[in-house]
Formats: sequence, structure tokens, C-alpha cells
Amino acid sequence: MVDDVSHDRKTIQQIEEVFRQVFDMPERMKRREVSNIFSKLNVEAARRTTWRVFSDSVVASLDLSSPPEISKESSESDRCKDCLGSFLSLVEFCYLLIAEKLGYFFRVGISIGQYHEAQLAGPHQTFLFSAALVDAARLEREAETPRILISDRVFQFLEQKGVMDKTLDGHFFADEFLGKSKTCLDVYYPLIVKKDNESSARRLNDIVQSVRLQVQSVKRGSMMEDERKRTLGKYKWFANYHNRKVKENGLSALTITEFENE
Repeated sequence: MVDDVSHDRKTIQQIEEVFRQVFDMPERMKRREVSNIFSKLNVEAARRTTWRVFSDSVVASLDLSSPPEISKESSESDRCKDCLGSFLSLVEFCYLLIAEKLGYFFRVGISIGQYHEAQLAGPHQTFLFSAALVDAARLEREAETPRILISDRVFQFLEQKGVMDKTLDGHFFADEFLGKSKTCLDVYYPLIVKKDNESSARRLNDIVQSVRLQVQSVKRGSMMEDERKRTLGKYKWFANYHNRKVKENGLSALTITEFENE
């Protein structure tokens, strides 16, 4: 993606605007009528999440060592689980927004572990040391296609907290690729939950149109043939994912037909 847009100021500004929407989300959510506990938790988790964007590399982090106490009745374990669920929803939102607006897709790794960050000699000199970041980067390399891989450390963390119930299951699915099964984040989960919502159907169709435009651009572009095949392979994986989710969940959306004869 970087090679495609590094000299295109307009596209860079479009990407910047998408991330501005992500970063502004806590304030937009706060302006709504937030009445239930989970909505309040979503707002607080979004507010506490830190983002860093370096070209096509994005780092998002949330401290689960002291999850926000929205309800006096909830235990620390439940707060950790709910806060993690809010973080996953935030990642899904970001992924879908970029797909919808730009037709771009990311490989992502989500992990959990020790994290240390300090500002040295001012706000622009950041020292960051993170086991979670190293593990997430490893998963991102393993993803190969625009999937979001979930580290085993996440499930080990939940087991330690004693909250391995079905509450978070909707966020995950097992994906088979090149003979290997990986646990992935189901980025369509928020759209599946609201499948009868007119807005969800519109967003899905916008994603389809964005994918079609990008596939056409890649096929007409001047890139080397090996790179073209590799890029089209990523879109083919997403097309299969999209079509499978549409059919399995009865979603009111178009399917991606560009790869049907391959």
C-alpha cells in the first residue's frame, strides 16, 4: 500500500481523515445518549486506547491491568473481559472503516503481555518496550492474508481470569488457510449482530464496491506480475470471507464475484 500512495497526497489525506474518525470516536460516543453500562464501557475503553500510525503500520494498545470500573457490582475479571470485548469492537470498527472508505485491508496481530512506555526528555521522545507488540508483529507476519490473528496469550489471559465463557465467542472464528487453522477476529461481527439494520447493509455494499474498484485498479496497474498475483490473492481471500459471512448469516448485501471463475 505504501508504494501505491506515498506520492499521492490526496490518498494520504483520505487515510488521515479515516484515522481522525477513529481517534475522535470517544468524543462522538460521549455526545450520544449513553445510558447502559456496556455503552459507557465502550466509551471509556476507546478513550484509554492509544494509537500510533506509521505509514501502513498501526499500533493500538489498551492497559488491562486496571480496567475501568463502570459498575460497582462487576468483578475485576468481568471488567477485564468486557474491556477486552470493547477493544476488539474498536479494532473491528477501524478495520471496517478503512475497508469501506478506501478499499484497503490490513494484516493484524492481537496479543497481550507486558508493556512499558515512557516519554524521555519531552513528548516527542518515546521509549517503548513491549512483549505484546513483538508477539503481535509475529502474528501479523504469519497472517499472510488480510486477517486479524488472535494470540494464544489472549485466551491464556482469559483462563487465568476465570472468564472463559461464551461472551466473547462471537468476535472469533477459525480460518483455514494453506492447511493451517488460525483463530481470527471476525471483523463482520458488529454487522452480523445488526444484520437487519439498514446501515449495516449499506456499509457491506460500500465495502464490496471499494473491493471491486481496488481489484480493477490492481489488474490494470503497472506492478510486477508476482506482486500483482500476491495482491489479488489477498483480495481473493477477503472476497471468500465476505461471501461466506453473507451466506451463512443471511446478510442483505452484494457478494464479491470478481474471483468466481478462478
